[in-house]
Amino acid sequence: MPILNASPLALPDNAYLEGAWQESIAVPNPAPGQIAVRTTPGETYEQLLTGAAVYVADAAVVNRIVLVTVQDPNGRLVGAYPCPTAQTASTTDVYSIVAQGGQSFATSGGDNVIAMPAILLLPGYKVTFGSPQADAGDQVQSVTFVMLRIPTGAPQQQPEPLMATPLQV
Repeated sequence: MPILNASPLALPDNAYLEGAWQESIAVPNPAPGQIAVRTTPGETYEQLLTGAAVYVADAAVVNRIVLVTVQDPNGRLVGAYPCPTAQTASTTDVYSIVAQGGQSFATSGGDNVIAMPAILLLPGYKVTFGSPQADAGDQVQSVTFVMLRIPTGAPQQQPEPLMATPLQV
């Protein structure tokens, strides 16, 4: 069950918070007109804690609805979380992504907040940032996601130290 309603984090049986860590992950800039994509690797579960990105709209006269999506490993949409206002042509906007945060926005050319629920991303799940209305010249830049990364396997058990029996003389 990947969608979490509240803390504490509900985890699958084979995941352990012991050994989890928080990591800032820079997502490579996609080609113009494309969306940024982060795929959860096989060795961890992840939860998006926060993030930031820049969306540069070219001069094509169309409003862009910038959003974050979550897809399962088969590409099926699990959730779509749009900014509550459209970005207009010829503007550069900064977006903050917040899990379990309040949603707000600024006029175009300002700072925007995209709120989304806390979702446990299983291996192969994808988080995307971009706009379905993207023009070929639009650019997604400087995407960074701060993830809580949780190992998928059981923690490594250290063997018990061997105790030598004292020799009796």
